[in-house]
Order: sequence, then C-alpha cells, then structure tokens
Amino acid sequence: MTTSKDHCRLAIVRGEPLGFDMPGTIQNALQRALASQPDGVFVFLESNGTARTCRFAEVWETALRMLCGLQARGCRAGEPIIIDAGEPIDFIPALWAVLLGGMVAVPIAYSHWNIRGQREFNRRLAKLAERLGQPLVMTCDNPSFDKADYRCASFSALAHKPPAGRIEATSRESPAVLISTSGTTGQPQLVTLSGIALMHRWWPAGPDQANSVRFLNWMSLDHVMGLGFASPNSLVKVQMKAESFVLAPLRWFAIAQQYRITHAGMSNFGMRLLVDPDLERRWDLSSLQRVGVGTEMVSRALCKRFIDRLVCQGATEEVVFLGYGLSECGPVAGGQRPFRPLASETESMSALIDVPTRGHAIRIVDGQGKLIPERQTGLIEVQGPTMTTGYHGDIDASKSLFTPDGWLRTGDLGYLEDGYLRVTGRQKEVLVVNAVKYSCAEIDASLQALNGISQAYVFSLPASADQGERVALVYVPDIGPGQTANIAAIESAIRKACADQYGFGLMHCLAVDAAQIPRTRTGKLVRAQLPELLARPVETVKPHSGDGRLDEMQGRIAGIMAQFIEGTRPDIDDDFFELGGDSLGALMFTSALEREFNVSLPPAVFTQTPTIRGILDYLHRRPVGKGRLSLVPIQHGDSGISLFVAPGVWGNAGYAGQLAHDLGPMFSVWTLHIADPGNRALQMNSIAEFAEDCRTLLRTVQPQGPYHLAGHSFGGLLAFEMAAQFLAAGEEVATLSIIDTLAKLEQRDFGVTDAKQADFLIDHHRYLTRLYLPPLIQGAVRYFRAADSVYLNRSDRTGGWGYFAAKGVEVIDVPGDHQSIVRGQSLSMVARHITEGLCQNGNFNLSPHQYAPEAARLAIHQAFSAAMAGDLRREIGSLRQAIAEDSGAPYWLYMRLGRAWLAAGKTRNAVDSYLAAVREDPYPLTSHFRFRDLLSRYKNHPIAKAALGLSRETVVDCPSAARMRGVLCAMLGDEGEAERSYRIGLDIVPESVELRLLLIDFLRMTGRQEEAVEQFEKALSFPIQNDVIYKTLGQRALRLGRLDFAEHCLQRAVSIDPGNLGALRLLVGIYSRREEQPRCAEIEARLIQTLARKKFRD
Repeated sequence: MTTSKDHCRLAIVRGEPLGFDMPGTIQNALQRALASQPDGVFVFLESNGTARTCRFAEVWETALRMLCGLQARGCRAGEPIIIDAGEPIDFIPALWAVLLGGMVAVPIAYSHWNIRGQREFNRRLAKLAERLGQPLVMTCDNPSFDKADYRCASFSALAHKPPAGRIEATSRESPAVLISTSGTTGQPQLVTLSGIALMHRWWPAGPDQANSVRFLNWMSLDHVMGLGFASPNSLVKVQMKAESFVLAPLRWFAIAQQYRITHAGMSNFGMRLLVDPDLERRWDLSSLQRVGVGTEMVSRALCKRFIDRLVCQGATEEVVFLGYGLSECGPVAGGQRPFRPLASETESMSALIDVPTRGHAIRIVDGQGKLIPERQTGLIEVQGPTMTTGYHGDIDASKSLFTPDGWLRTGDLGYLEDGYLRVTGRQKEVLVVNAVKYSCAEIDASLQALNGISQAYVFSLPASADQGERVALVYVPDIGPGQTANIAAIESAIRKACADQYGFGLMHCLAVDAAQIPRTRTGKLVRAQLPELLARPVETVKPHSGDGRLDEMQGRIAGIMAQFIEGTRPDIDDDFFELGGDSLGALMFTSALEREFNVSLPPAVFTQTPTIRGILDYLHRRPVGKGRLSLVPIQHGDSGISLFVAPGVWGNAGYAGQLAHDLGPMFSVWTLHIADPGNRALQMNSIAEFAEDCRTLLRTVQPQGPYHLAGHSFGGLLAFEMAAQFLAAGEEVATLSIIDTLAKLEQRDFGVTDAKQADFLIDHHRYLTRLYLPPLIQGAVRYFRAADSVYLNRSDRTGGWGYFAAKGVEVIDVPGDHQSIVRGQSLSMVARHITEGLCQNGNFNLSPHQYAPEAARLAIHQAFSAAMAGDLRREIGSLRQAIAEDSGAPYWLYMRLGRAWLAAGKTRNAVDSYLAAVREDPYPLTSHFRFRDLLSRYKNHPIAKAALGLSRETVVDCPSAARMRGVLCAMLGDEGEAERSYRIGLDIVPESVELRLLLIDFLRMTGRQEEAVEQFEKALSFPIQNDVIYKTLGQRALRLGRLDFAEHCLQRAVSIDPGNLGALRLLVGIYSRREEQPRCAEIEARLIQTLARKKFRD
C-alpha cells in the first residue's frame, strides 16, 4: 500500500454545492416539473412488442381522477397506500395521485422471471400489510394480490371518478414514499423517503430545469433506481418490462435505436445479459450519451466488455458512467467521470466509481468510526439531501443507521483514491477462515477472471465441530453454443486459485446454470441463498437394456425426454411416468418436443401412450392444421358421423378421451388443440375469431353439414358461436350440446369493466368470454346442467340459452358440479344423451324459446355495447328502452338495470329495479342474492327484512339454494339459519366442497376453530379432481393454522395442474417457514420452469 505524503490525506470528500433550493412541497414540485416539460411523454412497451405513449399531461389528468377516487374512499394525507408497481402505465398515475393527496406511497412489484423474487414478493406483501395496518392496496387486478386477504381498489375503478381530486399540500419533511429494500442481507426494511429527499432524487438540478433527455429503463419501478422513472424529468421516458428484458435482452438494442435513446440505466446483471449472446445484426446507438451503471458493486471486466459491445453499435467509448447509492441514501456518487480502466488496476480489483454528486459527501472510517487515510479500506459513510429519515416502524434500526454526527452508515467497504470512491464489498459479505477475513466480492472477481468461468460466487457453510467455518463456491461455466465445458479442469483451476491466493480450500465447488443463481428483482446477487443450490438432486444414468435400436429421430426424442426424468435415458417402450416423470415434466417434455420437431403433441395424447414408440406413432398420423389450432383425432368410427369437441379454457379438451369411449366405436370424435399456448402473437382476439378458426379446420375433415358440436364451460361458448356461424352460412347443425355453461344474462356488463388482456392462456380466454354476447340462432340447444353446483341458476332452467335459441332448449340435469360433470359417471350420462342426438333417437323435451321483440333485443345489444364503452348514461337508457319495448320483460333485465343504477350512484332507482326484478323472478331468492351488496348497506331497511324473511321461508333442496340462503342469512344477522342452510346442503350433497368451505369460514369467523378443522377433514374425505379447489383448501388450512393440511392440499393441486403458480408459491412459503431447504429448492425449481414457459395444461 502506498504511504507517500501525497496519499496521507484523510478519506473525506464533498461534492459541488447544490446552488438552488427545492420547492416547499412535493405537490408544487410535480406541478413545476410538468410546466418545465410540457411535451414530455412516457412510452410503455408490452412484452409482445406493442407500445403505448402517454403525455405527461394525460398522466396528470388520470392521477387527479385517481386522487378523487382515493379521497372518496376516505383516504387522507399521511395514510400509507400500497401500490402495485407491476404495470408502469397504471402505477405512475397512481403514484402521482398518492403524492398529490399527501399520502405515503408504498410501491411493490412481483417478478415474472426470478422465482426467488416471487417468494420475496409474497413475504414482503404480507409483511407490508401487517406492518402498515392493512392499508388500501391499489392494483391492476394482479392475481398475486389475493383479494380475500387485502383491501384492494383497482386502478380502473379509481380512475372513473371525475378529475376533481383535492391536492393536499404537505410539508416536504413529511414521509412521501416507503421503499422496501431488496433484502440481500436477509433483513428487508421499509426505507422512509421524505418529500425533500424524493425531490432531490427525482430532480438533482431542480424541477424547473427542462432537458431533451430520452431515457430507457428496464428495472422494476418499486426499486430505488426504477422509481426514478416515474418522475416527469425528461423529454421521453421509455419503459421496457423487466421480464421482457430478461427473456429477450437484445431487444434493448433495438429499442435504443428506435427511440434514439440518449440515457439509460443498467446493472451488472443487465450488462451480462447484453454481452453474452452473439450478435447477428448491428444497431445504430450513435444517439446514446450516457449509460448509468449501479445497484451493486460493479465489475470492471464486465464494464469493459459492455463498452466494447456499445462501441460496435456506434456509441462512444465514454458512454458508461458508474454510480454508487443505496435505497437508504440515493445516488451519492457518479455522473462526473466516464468509466475508464486504469493501467495500474488488476483484473480482480473493483471499478473506480466517481466523486460525490452535488450536495453529497463521502468519508471512510475504521471500526471505531474514526477517519482513516485515503487508499485504506474502511467503512463507507455518506451525507446529503437524498438521505432517508430512517426505517419505518423500526426505531432501533433507524438509530443504528446513523452516526452521532449525522452520517449514514452504508454497511459497504471501500476507500477513496484522490477523491474518487472504490467499493470493495459489503461489511457483512466477509469470509472468516482461520481467523483471517476475506472479501467475498474480491474472491468472486479474481475467480471470474479465470478462463472458462462466466460467474463465480463464494459463500460460507455452517461451521462444523472439527473444521470450523467451511467455504463453498458455485460457478457458471463460460461456454458458447454447441460447446461443452470441461468441468474437471475448471474445478481444478478454481481450487488451485483459492489455495494459492487465499490459503484455503473449498468444501464444495458446484457448476450451475445462470438461471439458478438467486437474485433480487433487479438482478442483484442474494448470497445468503446460495447454499440452497447444494441441495439439488444428482443426475443418474440408466443402463440400456439393449432392446430396440433407436434411429436418429428416436435418439433425439430419447435425449429430450431424459432431461425431464433426472437424466435417465429411456428405451423405445419405456413408460415416461414409470421412469420417474411427473405431470409437470410431461408438459415440459411435450413443449420441448414441439420446439424441436415443429409439431404439436397434445399432453392428453402423450399421457395415453407415454413412450417413444407412442410418440412416433402419433407423429406418423399427424393431426390436421399448421396454424394456431390443430384438429386432433381421438377416435375414428365407422358410421360416418363425427362429434367435434370445442377446446376448453386451457386450450384443449382433456375429457374428450373418456367421452369417445362412452360414445362407443361407431362415432368419430375430434377435438381441437391450441398449437402454441405460450405464443402471445398467436392468441385469439375474440370468441368469434376463435370459432371461425375452429370451423375452418372442421371443414377439412367434414366439408358440409350436418354438424354435431359439443363443449364444456369455455368450450360451450365456442361451440355455440361455431353453430351460429355454420347456421348463418346456411349449413345444418344437427346437435349442439352445451355442458354447464351459462349465457350470463344477469350480468350488466359481462365483467367487461374488470376485463384485461393477459399473458397466461387461461386468463386470456376468460377475458374473451367477458367480451362475448351470443347472437340469436335459428336452432336448438341441448343444455347439460350440473345439478349439484352451488352456481346452479334456479331462476332460469335454460341457463339463459332460451333467450338465444329460437327453437328451444332441452335441459338435462346431471349429478355433479362444474368440474365433475365431465368425469366418471356424470360424463357417461352426458355421453348417453349425446349418443341419442347423434343417432337422432329419443323424444326431446324442449323448453320454449324466451321470445323478445326485435326492438327490445336491439336495445339490449346497445346496452351491452354501452357497458363495454363505460357509457353508463347510454347503458341505462338502452335498458329502460328494452323494458319499455317488452311487456313481459324478464327478471334479469331489471337486474341489469338495477346494477347499472348502482354503478351510477342512483340508489333509489336501483331499489325500484331491484323490487321489479324480485317481482318478475320465478325464484326471487336469486334477485335478493344478486343485490346482496345493496342489502348489506341497508340491513334495517324493509327490503332487507323482506329478503331475510324470504330466505328463512326458502326450502333448501340443493347446494345452490343452500349457498344463497346461507350467505343472505349470515349477512342479515341470522347466524343460526345460515349454519343450518350450509349443513342441510351438505346433507344433500356431502361432497360439495364449495358449501363445505362456506361452513368452514362461518365456523372460523364465529370462533369455533375445532369444528372448522373437523369440517376440513370431512372435505378431504371426498375425491376432488380440481386443482383450484385444492389450492383454496390449502389457503383455508393456512388460516386455520394447519400446515399439514395445507401442504397436502397444495401438493395435490400441483399434481393435478403443475402450472398452478399460486399453489407452488404457497408451498414455498410453507417449506421456508419450516426451514426445509431441500424441499423449498425443489418447489422453487418447478416454479422457475413454469414461469419460464408461461404455459398451462388441461
């Protein structure tokens, strides 16, 4: 170490003075910033490549409407509000609204690409809600926010308020934002930012300074670096989703070129994603002026490679600027000096960062808090206007964060060199071996400089009695496409380097994939979780039996299959499941096979013959279709009559195999299968478009009618629309079988106001159902009702189809609920009736068509269109016109009008419509139940008393009646009759899980915990084939404090549907609480695979 006189000055340095004063309030600062950037815009990029541009002024207007919505809900200044930061286009106006109202914003986002981020999200959200007293959660209907556990308000609902929000001026010293730290040390905190600290982070030169910066960001907006994107401080701000960046990092170059980006943010993790892939083209990055790199200790070698790549795309060599800061202190160094490797630096040294930013100061002290000379490593402490005021709700941690003279302790190690900061590691990221301390970051950097290594991270294992502290290491081999790593040689080099340079050996040295390295939402290493990687299973190789010589295709299939059965290489007739494969592996295997051979192999087909021979047989009789859909033959009959089964919400029809068996060998059975469920670009845009694609494929095997169509649930809507299109084209539809699907006439807007496009297949299809209004067809419908469903419509036996089928509806009650109706004996009963239709045998008992004048039908369609457009006035007018045109207006029309009046805030009108609905309703309990939210507001009103009286008089004769009667009685204060309803319903159908859940919740809420557990055990005593039900049972078990029940239910859920993300996340939480790290790592690995595919199975 140099000790010359020039290098003996004390390690303290201050940046340039600020030279200006911030506004008195954050509200005023926002207004001034908008005035200085009148042409400023945000550009939000979706995963599918589409972009949406919003002017700052538009965001401001939306924020004011949201503020009005918040204030209408009783939110006041100083109150914390949790904000879902997953969708920037919704989050930014929500953040502004909270700040303008003087409330405290608490942003939180979950990660699509980092499974440990998913686990962290669940933990953080639960802790946030508990620590903040269950505050309001603003969300875009994100499924990760469990509506049952949190008090939520959707962005869209809040933004419907008129722009009359009242801006509340609050002191700039008051809290403005709480940032949840990334938790790299294992102890996440809520960092409090005052208004003045936030202003200095958002506007380092003041809010009045206009600029022409065009900024590109990919980091999560709840992170300290990403949060800055929400500020109106640049001409153009482009947001690329973090998951899009991780899955397709080279898009970053294309976006930078397209939008002529001048500034961007980056991290070590991000740079590695951009420098590792080979480039097949060149982009023009000549506009790029500055890329700020931060969030963790910066790698010099990686920076050099990153600069080389940017220079090849037209950027200058002085484009990368290093920065230093934490959530607690903000950006305290950087922006003054472009990164330049110095000749005196070794490869293992960390990068020299920069001098302090304006208004900030940095000093280096020893363990006693005394200043030390420059070039000596010590503890980094900082001061400046961007500092936090402490940790929310943790007085002791806040006190220890600051020194007695007001400097913030960063917990980082480093030194000053001529006023420039160099960070060498974290104070807590230190190995102690034989009483000697070693910096983990220094060891990482030295080993990453070895040939053949892309990443390397050292960590300690718990001390043993005879060895003391033990050291382990995981690394990612640096190999190109088609290359293989010499693991033995690399490991030997690593062990030799540790022994030669640091004098200790490694207990474990493990090669892993880059995706397995645990990281935070922004890609920062979570070193505390590295030991979990040692718990992964060891691959085994099964010896060949010698039977069946595999040709080239068989060998390729065997190689792919081996990846999903722990390395075992199968022979041609080996059963995938007998070799240890599971349903998740089957889904992943079929997906991999589709990518390799460009064919569609439905999981339902593979599970019937799970062998290589079965796959080859299937490939030889390739299904029809090469586009978005494939027409899959389930059975070839000899009668010349075919039944076509529409795909369900999951993209295929898994029950079609049993249905074909029950129909008998006379009939051909075909089903449709979505070719690439994970490809958003191939998704259908409407039910009508979906049905047209199905119809096109049907004609390839049956050019003309008569057609026989069937569908369950979502497939029922598709089958109906296919029939409508065939009939409109003059084709004959002989039978149309709809299995337990309602026409949803009672909903005023079919759920459109809450509908949102989604990446996941099932959510996207549910979105399409909300946009679909069936047309009137000149045909008949055979409607199979699940008689034991708690959702059975008692007011309309036809489920609404009588309104749309001009030739009537045959209603057939089938034992079972919505799921079990297409399984076992229930499906066999359905098959018998379908067979009658195929043979044109039997006498059909048709319920008559529900006639409505054409003018009334037109008005109903206009009301639906108005609801989709959010035009309440036109919707109400159209519904009133429909009632006026139809002298026999049905109950559901009054029900929809009443719901529309409620949405408009016209309670008296809603009550009038409610009473009319009850009067016209053949089963009035339905109307009372549908208006239960209105009844809950006026429990002492005569209407509520009448509803309670009718509920008490209603005979419980099925689960549906039990549910409606029980819920109404519980809500209106008669707990005894509520419990009696649930128990009578369960006496009728003991296997009704939905009723059992209602009873369990009732018992838990009334303090009868032991009885609730007893009912839970009864629920598990019946066979369940629904993963959603098992997941729901798992959640109830957690609320009952029974981890054993919860684990059983959640494991069953993922055995039925390996893509059930909610169940997998809950299992991770259970095993984490039990500290069962191997099982936790196993479930996390499954989550990683599921999230990466974004596919679901039937």
